[in-house]
Amino acid sequence: MWRWSLHKKVERDPGKSPALVRILLRELEKAELEDTRRVIIPLLHTLMYVLTKATGISQELYRRTYALCMRLLTLPAPYCTVALDCAIRLKTETAAPGTLYQRLVIAEQNLRSELYPYQERVFLFVDPELVPPSVCSALLLEIQAAQTQQTPEACMRHVVSHALQAALGGACRADALQRKLQVEQMASEPSATREEHLERLEEIYCSLLGPTAAARGRCGGDPLPERPPSIPLPSPHITFQLWTDEEQLWKELVLFLRPRSQRLLSADMEALDLQGLLPDRELARVSVLKRETQTFCLSPRLSLQLYYIPVLTPEKRASSRHLELGELAAFLGRADPWYESTVNTLCPAIQKLAEMPPSLDTSQTVDPFILDVITYYVRMGTQPIYFQLYTVKIFFGDLSQDSVEDIFLTELKVKVQDSKLPKDAFSPRRRGAAEAPGAELSLCYRKALLSHRTREVTVSLRATGLVLKALPASDTEDHTCLSVNVTEVVKSSNLAGRSFSTVTNTFRAANVQIQSQDQRLLTLWLDKDHRRTFRDVVRFEVAPCPEPCSGVQKSKALWLSSHQQKEVEGTKAKPKPLLMPINTFSGIVQ
Repeated sequence: MWRWSLHKKVERDPGKSPALVRILLRELEKAELEDTRRVIIPLLHTLMYVLTKATGISQELYRRTYALCMRLLTLPAPYCTVALDCAIRLKTETAAPGTLYQRLVIAEQNLRSELYPYQERVFLFVDPELVPPSVCSALLLEIQAAQTQQTPEACMRHVVSHALQAALGGACRADALQRKLQVEQMASEPSATREEHLERLEEIYCSLLGPTAAARGRCGGDPLPERPPSIPLPSPHITFQLWTDEEQLWKELVLFLRPRSQRLLSADMEALDLQGLLPDRELARVSVLKRETQTFCLSPRLSLQLYYIPVLTPEKRASSRHLELGELAAFLGRADPWYESTVNTLCPAIQKLAEMPPSLDTSQTVDPFILDVITYYVRMGTQPIYFQLYTVKIFFGDLSQDSVEDIFLTELKVKVQDSKLPKDAFSPRRRGAAEAPGAELSLCYRKALLSHRTREVTVSLRATGLVLKALPASDTEDHTCLSVNVTEVVKSSNLAGRSFSTVTNTFRAANVQIQSQDQRLLTLWLDKDHRRTFRDVVRFEVAPCPEPCSGVQKSKALWLSSHQQKEVEGTKAKPKPLLMPINTFSGIVQ
């Protein structure tokens, strides 16, 4: 809320931008001197967001900020990574004032530009079964209200006006400029130096206001307004989607890549006709996915970045007084304190703001708080944290039922069912074993060692359930291996007879294979999602999900002997694990 209030104050009164930049820069220099690193990244992001929107910033402030970023490069990651990104943007802004604002608006609003031919689109996917309808309605209303006021012509006027004010500073008569400004399509050559850039902008300024009015503004003939008019930074173009179809993201990406004149998409994925691909559309799609999953960018034309915003369901809010986020949100909050302060704190506010009655006073402009926080996260969250995806292959007790494969990100929970298989499905059980709770399980797993050496372990035990965690519960280290918690049944004998107790054992593994050794069946839950529940399971295998076609293909040389073919297959490269990046503000802060 402090960050949002600060940026809104600057947006309403742009004249306070230089003072705010000095304050933020002073706090950053103090943090560097006292080595209080926890505030460096939040202050850097706040400062860069102000510099992107502000005008009238002196060269002395830009030089101090750039020198500070260069000194921060001596710090370990992620501080040096964020500082380098800020230094690159500052260098661009210093050479051509207003460039950061111009590129941001051109990309987000999909404006045509020969000098910056990049386009961005924000897809906001909401799960209707997890997010309340009131939150969906509030988000949709804020997005629609923001986009109705952001026509391409208005955005282009903002770009031109901001560029002139950033370059000319106090000599620019902003009020007269906004009255006279009309959008013209102009293609100019990139300026070699800052002086040439300023000369070109002065020519545009004189052509808009006329030489007499422009000269009066520079010579002080007319008094300049005490408060320059505000130039808003338009919200990005956001597409709101209720995520009800697994192929929905693919469809939206195809629509985004296609030219506007050819954005016709059938509801059936078989009807996709991608330009420049094979006639067989299914083979074309597989070919594209096979090629694009081997690189960080999906293709030379498309780079996909993922963001995560948690939302609490009304049931969780009513059952607990304190905030209980999901495992993924809690991990991201531990890894990145600025994510915890900016995104996770938005979680309880979303439901409260969605339930607030709309204001009856239509004359006042209501600031879209939820949309502003989402926009800030999308713009400044550029440092990804990579999560290991795990694939699980499930075998059922019914032999006529085919095995299935699925993936999970956070956890896999296993519970022993009360039902049993037919007696002829397994060998007869030992006498007295039926008295014990749980099921006899056979576990075969590869231990996760720091040396990355292969060590296979096989063990048999009786357990009532298991939980395979992919994310650690307390720290942010070692989140690329599984933490297996087994509730083991321990039998003890005394004078009163036999008794059973349970104890929880934990071990770390790279992959796991578990099979029920008696008549008990298992139930599996993936990522705490009731829609991904599998019953009547007798065996399952969990391993890191590999990138498609990441390993070297088998040799096609038929003339090799069988022994030579085995040697070639033995030296085959291991497949790379498939990692899912989720953007944060700083990455993992140790």
